Amino acid sequence: MNHVFNLLRENIIDRTMDCISNEEERYVRFGIEGKRFSTEATIAIAHDLIAMFVVFPFKIPKKRLRAIAEYLMRINGEITIGSFHVNFKEEKVSFYIAVPIEEENITQKQMADVVQMMLDQSMMPVNRMSESFISVAFKNMSPSMAVQMMNKVETKPLAMIELKLIDIESIHQN
Repeated sequence: MNHVFNLLRENIIDRTMDCISNEEERYVRFGIEGKRFSTEATIAIAHDLIAMFVVFPFKIPKKRLRAIAEYLMRINGEITIGSFHVNFKEEKVSFYIAVPIEEENITQKQMADVVQMMLDQSMMPVNRMSESFISVAFKNMSPSMAVQMMNKVETKPLAMIELKLIDIESIHQN
């Protein structure tokens, strides 16, 4: 069981040189620098499943939570793997992705491939929708207008991922 956790932690440390990890709870937390903002991500392992959560670094104004929920509902259908979620209590948005793994048999290369796929599949939609998301959350744009705006943005499959993993302390300094 700890073999898989150690592979995950080593993979993230190789990419970032820094992370927060908890072997007992089997998660690794690290920073991600996206197109429009930097934030934290957590990858956790539980029962033959590896899951990644990317939590947006700002609160959504209470009066815009319903609009954000509608916007996310509209765009979640276009996402191949993963989905956006609104936490109404904390007024935060996150992206969640999970994939099955075989803990007993996973190799270092397979772990690296899984982590890279999760990073790519989470940051593509986050980067693609960041401008329209901010317009809904903070500029009172309607969800339908924001989706139209997002769909007009020219996208390139993996070329648009301007992803850089960063040390977690730099997230908290901003």
